[in-house]
Amino acid sequence: MTVWTEALLIGMIVGLANWLCNGIITRTQFDSPLIVCPLVGIVMGDFQQGVILGAALQLLFIGAFSVGNAIPPNQSVASALAAAFAIKMGMGAEVALGLAMPIGIIAAMLQNIIFSLVSIPTRMIDNAAAQGNTRKIGTIFLLNGFFVWVVLLGGITALTYAFGVDAVQAAVNAIPQFVLDGMSAAAGIIPAVGIGLLLKMVYKGYLIPYFFLGYILAAYMGLPVLGIVLLGLVLVFVKMDFRGMKAAAGTITGDQEVEDDDF
Repeated sequence: MTVWTEALLIGMIVGLANWLCNGIITRTQFDSPLIVCPLVGIVMGDFQQGVILGAALQLLFIGAFSVGNAIPPNQSVASALAAAFAIKMGMGAEVALGLAMPIGIIAAMLQNIIFSLVSIPTRMIDNAAAQGNTRKIGTIFLLNGFFVWVVLLGGITALTYAFGVDAVQAAVNAIPQFVLDGMSAAAGIIPAVGIGLLLKMVYKGYLIPYFFLGYILAAYMGLPVLGIVLLGLVLVFVKMDFRGMKAAAGTITGDQEVEDDDF
């Protein structure tokens, strides 16, 4: 497969992921590294490495979300290009992590410029709304999303990969070995930081025993991650009553009487 074919496919992955996430279905997380990187891995001929890089980059971008008008680093462009460059050069997660955040920040700046330039369709939608033409509103919305995400953002991603492979290869080759070793160590720390951010968002005192249960199962009993996840699902079904969305065990509401046995 030629570089231009790879670039075209990677651009399509990024464009469609963003269009599905922001233009058609909305907030589907199709643009997350866990989705984008394995697809890039298929294009690059190394699906396994794509999955590995997707998991590492997902932890890097786990706290990146839009608040108000603030645009976070674009995780889809960053993860796609970082994974593609790393796989192309035969490098690991340390290089992908080092490339991802600068690429994501530059992509966010370009995305902001694109949003400011493509404002004409907003006025067209306002005019269609004033006329009560819902079909026209839907058509403009879909076409504008396709142009912004697939044509512009996907095209920029494709051109960046096509013209950037040699430049990135030269830049990585010029990095001293001790810097690469430091990036490799940082790549091992990033998952802990990601888990810490996740715990900060979902922390509840009664969940702490489950955290230590997972740690004991992984560290001392050698249970793989998939096994721990499946066990977690079983515990969720045991603890929750999904028909009433109430705790199935140990929950007593105000109207219920406590019935003691006679012993």
